[in-house]
Amino acid sequence: MNVNRFAAMLLAVVSTLGLAPSPAVAWNSVSHAWIARELHRSAGHVTPADPNRLYGAAAPDLFQSHFTPPWDQLQALLHDPDTAVLLEAWRAAEAPAERAFAFGMLSHGNGWGADATAHLAARTIGHDEGYVIAKAMALAPQMAPVLAQAGMVLPDDVLLLVCHILVEQGVDLQLVADDPTIAPALLEGASVRDDAIPDLLAEAWAGRFADMVGSEAEAAAFILAAEAEFRWGTAAYAWALTQPDGRALVVAGIGNQAEEFLGLPPGTGAALAPLIDYGLTRAMLLTARDWKRELRATAGWVNGELALHRIQPWEPPRWAAPR
Repeated sequence: MNVNRFAAMLLAVVSTLGLAPSPAVAWNSVSHAWIARELHRSAGHVTPADPNRLYGAAAPDLFQSHFTPPWDQLQALLHDPDTAVLLEAWRAAEAPAERAFAFGMLSHGNGWGADATAHLAARTIGHDEGYVIAKAMALAPQMAPVLAQAGMVLPDDVLLLVCHILVEQGVDLQLVADDPTIAPALLEGASVRDDAIPDLLAEAWAGRFADMVGSEAEAAAFILAAEAEFRWGTAAYAWALTQPDGRALVVAGIGNQAEEFLGLPPGTGAALAPLIDYGLTRAMLLTARDWKRELRATAGWVNGELALHRIQPWEPPRWAAPR
């Protein structure tokens, strides 16, 4: 989940703009990149993972930045548990970079990718609910009185969404502290992603998205623009996490994005910084003992699911028919 969603959603509720919250998306982009890299390592490779795979692991969230249609509709489609839309991009991929990217996207999916363990069935704390959901439900009672003191009495579903995002972000921050190589790897992935990837997505999805966007040509243009916005947003987020003051940059970025998204007066977002930072601290305390175990178990489970669905990042040989 991109950090600007927390600020946009929270301030929208506070300012009574009537924006309905979208479903939380589960693991954040650095966590997804780490899982994708673990899949590469589990295959026995000693060379670095293809940067396109790491960027692809984040890319199913490319429509998450805005609440209005068709953004929210497309975001939901990419996270449908049937994984059909992601599979369309996988089937359209031909070149090695495209297949690496599409493989990364499938490792993210909400059916048999990493998001399933965050939303549906955790691997290490019981299978009745997802890891992020369980932690968000534990965080909500801690955040509710603090938010109320700040004049923010949120509906239960909105409060839970706020806590989802704090948990996701808290896991990313701990992961970066534990493995300083993963944020630079995601930054590289977003920065050097293959030039063919936007066209791959437009080819795979323009027809399906046409009714929601206006026409097939408009859908293709929309996909290209959304991917460009997401690409550089991902790069900026990954870069922030490479800096010594990465956490402060993330907190400040949430406030800045809130001001931009809602057209608020300068300084309004910065005023939320103590509240955002407090929420991250509580989320990190709740996840400190088991986030790493859950991510490792998720990587192992996703590896098995991808194999079960016959998804592999390389093109199998096509043997000539015997004469």
